[in-house]
Amino acid sequence: MHVRIHIFKYKIEECIKLIYLLAHLLLIIGSGIVALPIILGVFGILRRRWRFLMIALALLSLYMALLSGACASGFAYFDQLKVNLQNDYTTYPTNPVWDSVRSTYGCVTNCVPTLDEAMHASKQRIGIISAVFLLVPLLTSITIIFHMRRDILYFK
Repeated sequence: MHVRIHIFKYKIEECIKLIYLLAHLLLIIGSGIVALPIILGVFGILRRRWRFLMIALALLSLYMALLSGACASGFAYFDQLKVNLQNDYTTYPTNPVWDSVRSTYGCVTNCVPTLDEAMHASKQRIGIISAVFLLVPLLTSITIIFHMRRDILYFK
């Protein structure tokens, strides 16, 4: 019983902190990393350098894949926490973890819906932020592909 309480406590507190930390680190690092392929893409379009365009497309694709993977893993953590919350509801009055949850979220008797709403709001925030951060590389990739296609048709 004590081991289960410890695992549950670790999953709630640490996973939420880890998800926020990873999301913020990804946004900080990603906003700097995505600038390099955009600069390479603009330089490749202006100078008609295919090598720069291909490198820019590869880096943008890698960035979008990493961002999508990070968001998907964050959503999986939230879904796993929801199952643990529902399973631990039976030990709600005796579990000491709920004392810190009650004080953090300000709920009196049943904190499961409050935590579920907090996790759902975090999922929405992560989804909106990731969609915005995927929009710029996607538009850049479409622009690069359009210019490459136009150059191919022009030289035929």
